[in-house]
Amino acid sequence: MTDGRRQPCSRRRRRPHRPAEQVLAEAGLPPHVEEHLTAILVRPHRENRYDDASGDVERVTGVPTRPIEAFVAARRDLHPG
Repeated sequence: MTDGRRQPCSRRRRRPHRPAEQVLAEAGLPPHVEEHLTAILVRPHRENRYDDASGDVERVTGVPTRPIEAFVAARRDLHPG
C-alpha cells in the first residue's frame, strides 16, 4: 500500500486480499442486500466499467481530470505528512 506519493504507507497494517464476495458474505448482510451490493459494486469493478473515462468532467467544468498524485502534489497544504 502506498500514499499519494507512491511511497510505502507505514500508518496502516497490510491485510491479506480477500475477494469482495467473501467480504460481503462474511458481513452478515441480508441476502438481498448482499446481492444488490454485488450487482452494483463488485461486478462493474471486475468488468472494469469504472475505468472508462468519459470526458464528462472536462466537458462540464472546462478542466481536464488528473491523477490523484498530481492533485495531492498541487495541494500539499491539504495533505500534511
